[in-house]
Amino acid sequence: QVAVKYADSSIVNFSSGNPYPHTDPALGGATEQTELNPQGIYGYSILARETAFNTSASGNKDQKVTHYRLMYAQHLGYGVLVDLARMVNSGEQISLEMPHVNLISQRDAIDRALRGFEIAANPSTLLNVAGPVVPVEDICAKLGSFLGKEPVFVGEKADTALIANDDFCVKSFGPYRDGVDEMLEAAAKWVKDGGEYWNLPTMFGRADHRY
Repeated sequence: QVAVKYADSSIVNFSSGNPYPHTDPALGGATEQTELNPQGIYGYSILARETAFNTSASGNKDQKVTHYRLMYAQHLGYGVLVDLARMVNSGEQISLEMPHVNLISQRDAIDRALRGFEIAANPSTLLNVAGPVVPVEDICAKLGSFLGKEPVFVGEKADTALIANDDFCVKSFGPYRDGVDEMLEAAAKWVKDGGEYWNLPTMFGRADHRY
C-alpha cells in the first residue's frame, strides 16, 4: 500500500542483510550482488518486502527505490555490543556460532538511511549498510579489558558468519564517523555504569536465524 500510494516518489525501503547466506569472514562478507538465501520467517519477510517495492516500481517509472540492507546498528540501549558487554560483565557464556559481526553506530546508520535517497533508482538500488567485520572474540576481549572481566566462550567456533560487505556504501558516501574502539568503550562504560537497557536481546548469535 505504501509503494502504491507514493508511486512518483523516491523511497528508502528499510530492509536487512538477514537473508544473505553465511560467508567466510576472510572474503569480507556478502555484497549486494550475493544471491539471497533467507532462513526463517524473518528472512523471507524481508525478501517479500523488497519484492513488493520492486513490483510497484516496475509499473511506475517515476518511482525510485533504495533497498537499505542494514546489519546490526549499535545503540547504548540495544544492539550486539551492549548484549555482549552485559554477557561479559555477568560472566554469561558466549556462543561462537556466529564468530564475526559487522559494527556500525546508530548515528552512522541513520545518516546512510537519509543519504539513500541520493542513489534511489529504477530499477532499485541495493545498499549494504554494515560497518567493518570484527571477530566476536576480539570484541569480547576488549569489552572485558574495559570491564575488568574475562569473557567466557562456549561451543565450537563456526567457519562462516552472517556478515555484509559495504564497500559500495563507503565508496558512495565516505567513511563512517564512529570507529569500532569508540563504540566498544562506550558500550562497556554504559553497562558498567548501569545505563538503561531496553531488554530486547538481538539474538545475533543464533546461526539458525530462529528469533
